[in-house]
Amino acid sequence: MPVNVWASDVNTHSGPHTTDPVTGQVGPGTVDAVCQAPGGSVSYGSYYNYWWAQLDDGSWVSDVFISGGNNDEPVPGIPYC
Repeated sequence: MPVNVWASDVNTHSGPHTTDPVTGQVGPGTVDAVCQAPGGSVSYGSYYNYWWAQLDDGSWVSDVFISGGNNDEPVPGIPYC
């Protein structure tokens, strides 16, 4: 499912936690999300979320950086893992 990462140079991780190894960067722009699951909490300004999206390459990005969601809620339309 195509989703929009609104921030620049957002780290992707090997799992849904900031303590998991960084695998690359995305954004701003469209990426393909496969599913989403709860993980480690991430804050950015007034935004915060513990949901993470798994991308089609197997990496994970925090839902904080995906347009369309609310704080501590999954992004609508992305299936659960």
